[in-house]
Amino acid sequence: MKNFIIFFVFILSLISKGYSEWQKANLDKSPVDPTNFSMNFTGIDCIDSLNCIAIANDASYYRVIYKSTDAGKNWHLSYNKDYGKKKDYPLFRSLSCLTNNRCIIGADSGVIFLYDNNGNFTRYNTPINSNPIKHPNFINISHINMYDTTFGLATTNFFMIYTKDGGENWELIKKPDSSCGIRCSAILSPNNFVIYGTCKNPNENCPYNRTIFISNDTGNSWTAYNFENIDGKQDSAGGIIKFCFIDSLNGWAIGGVPTGLGDTDTKKIAHTSDGGKSWILQYDSIAIPRFTLWDVSFHDVNNGIAVGRFGSVLLTNDGGLNWSNDSVDIIQSTYPPMLYTSYRNIDKPIIVDFGGRIFYEDGIVSVKEYQKKEYSIEIFPNPTQDYININITANYNSHFRIDDFKIFNIYGECIKNPKPVIPNGEGIIRLDVSDLSNGVYFINLGCLTNKFLIIK
Repeated sequence: MKNFIIFFVFILSLISKGYSEWQKANLDKSPVDPTNFSMNFTGIDCIDSLNCIAIANDASYYRVIYKSTDAGKNWHLSYNKDYGKKKDYPLFRSLSCLTNNRCIIGADSGVIFLYDNNGNFTRYNTPINSNPIKHPNFINISHINMYDTTFGLATTNFFMIYTKDGGENWELIKKPDSSCGIRCSAILSPNNFVIYGTCKNPNENCPYNRTIFISNDTGNSWTAYNFENIDGKQDSAGGIIKFCFIDSLNGWAIGGVPTGLGDTDTKKIAHTSDGGKSWILQYDSIAIPRFTLWDVSFHDVNNGIAVGRFGSVLLTNDGGLNWSNDSVDIIQSTYPPMLYTSYRNIDKPIIVDFGGRIFYEDGIVSVKEYQKKEYSIEIFPNPTQDYININITANYNSHFRIDDFKIFNIYGECIKNPKPVIPNGEGIIRLDVSDLSNGVYFINLGCLTNKFLIIK
């Protein structure tokens, strides 16, 4: 219990004050929970600059749909007809809004729902329903991607289904290999699919533990690309949670993997400019604990947002070359276990969380005026015996004091807290660590955390 508390204290140290003005949206109260705290949002999508849909399941396993017509500031219950009925309805897992009158929702048990602005709610069973595999993770539709109002691809951990009529009928797509686990997917044209798969025992069809598969013939054949290393670094990409493609070439993958060091995880973002064949790692940071990224959305090729567990928010306005921490107290105050976001078709991003809350940006920072405030931290020598040099590069216009500069051990305990003054540009700090024993340590500076190793 002590270490659990220490870890959450450490989370707070990783969160710096954001500089966008996030506001909590107004929501209609649920019929059974006036606080809305039990309303667990699982997805959001925007149809245009004003109209957005958010899906949720409450703690009593009732399905709920919220709709906003003012860019996310106010939300009204658009569907809650399940209240008072049996609780064994498939829960909402993912969605894709096509028009203001048509939204496709992926659910448990391989079920697809079509929902329109008039409140009509139609259930469609898919080929997944009749499959003998009944493990929940295999048949929950966790990703649904529509290329347009007609063609779309939906995936579970074990199945892919394809629609050619706007979601009313679905057909199974053969996987690249029977042992391949599917983690996320994207549809880049009616015939062009991209999926991320894992294979415990690599073989001819699934040659890598982590693989990008691309099909240009509606899944009849697949080409495998290695996602285990980028720029020659083994396991540099990590596990993907979600894709976001802005066009047929440019896409981003977010996720993270456990490091094996004190129960730590990594936050990773990679970018492709050739439709998924090759990737460049844009963001790689240690996060403690279980602080992996969970959702990503882009407004255009430059402006994007990535969100993660416990209130982690990252923003970019240069296509991901630089990501700025925008986590704020109002979002992370209750340690939301999952966040989902939408920036598609809307001028400013919106965030929903697993605690019944929705947040919108209040207009302080626009997609055209977004100001970068970036810094990086490099440690050398590493490993070391008695001292480390810390090279800090800052992109600020004046001197500033880094009040949250800290060194932690693997248990999340702060063991050093220097407060140096760093000039504009570059500054190198030399720290004596001869009093520290052998092991792994972490240096935290705002949203960045790097590790170093002491070997004597």
